Amino acid sequence: MDHEKNSRGFFASRANVVLLVFLGVGGFYLVSEHRAHLIGAVPLLLAFGLCLGMHFFMHGGHGKHKSVHDEEDAQPGGGKKPGGHGH
Repeated sequence: MDHEKNSRGFFASRANVVLLVFLGVGGFYLVSEHRAHLIGAVPLLLAFGLCLGMHFFMHGGHGKHKSVHDEEDAQPGGGKKPGGHGH
């Protein structure tokens, strides 16, 4: 079976083109009728986006897990055992 002959693009099917047109028209009317709600939500969405950005990109070093070797060398006071080596 030759898949290259049978594989057609997404836009080759009439049903897919009709679906895209329907979704485009529906999306246009949804946005145009609910514009006031969307504009009111923009400040909240910006704040939420800033919080997510800070969470993912600005949390530098914490959250890293210790390895088994680090736990063996650690003393209760937080220091290293004498003669232990650090990584």
